[in-house]
Amino acid sequence: MKKVTVTMDARQAAAVRQALFIDTKIYTYDPISVPERVVDIRNVIVDIDEQLEKEEVECQNDCPPGTVYIDGECAELDG
Repeated sequence: MKKVTVTMDARQAAAVRQALFIDTKIYTYDPISVPERVVDIRNVIVDIDEQLEKEEVECQNDCPPGTVYIDGECAELDG
């Protein structure tokens, strides 16, 4: 099967992830009875989650010493 790559920023990815989750939440997690389409969508959700986590770690690593990554930005530590 051919692959398709879509580029979006983290906020867009989170919005797409949420929409996909809402679309599939009514379905069971039983692999025998869930439609293949839902399995495919749930795999995309996992891919998006992994990419968002990777982005978060990269941003955390970019913070200068004495700061911590909170709510999308580097913040100075108290004390």
